Amino acid sequence: LSDAVPGNTAAEAIRAAHLAVMDDPVLLQKSEALLESGQITAFTAWTRVCDEVINAYQAMKDAYLRERAADIRDVKQMVLQELQPSGASSFPSPNQPSILFTQELLPSEAALCSASQVVGVIAREGSPTSHAAILLRAASIPMLTGVDWITSSDAGKTAAMDGSSGEVWVDPRQDV
Repeated sequence: LSDAVPGNTAAEAIRAAHLAVMDDPVLLQKSEALLESGQITAFTAWTRVCDEVINAYQAMKDAYLRERAADIRDVKQMVLQELQPSGASSFPSPNQPSILFTQELLPSEAALCSASQVVGVIAREGSPTSHAAILLRAASIPMLTGVDWITSSDAGKTAAMDGSSGEVWVDPRQDV
């Protein structure tokens, strides 16, 4: 989210929330306690503590609070990338305007989407109120969630989507 558009109050608010998660004393204390045992790495400690929080959020009855698990996953990934940088981003950068299909789009990934390259996002998980969806909306990129019927065999095929109606077409007729 460090590259989020300046002046975009939604992006700034989400970035502030992510920074607050990174500074959460409970997460930090639990991670430090695991590290002090001397039996695991910082990478493993952070993973365990974040996974515990993610599982707690996913178990909540309130849908809005369950969606916050994605924010914890996002912060977890950002910290893990700093602890063990891979040297390359795993986020796809299309070389032509494309619809991105993903299991889940995290807010830091949504912040990397440019409307000139990502013309839409279809996700298996998420919701219209997720932080990723808010960031995409601010960038005028439509996002559909809960689309679980597209498979990896559809990769590279022509697709069309209607962000208003929620319709998705794979290999659509020319008139579509």
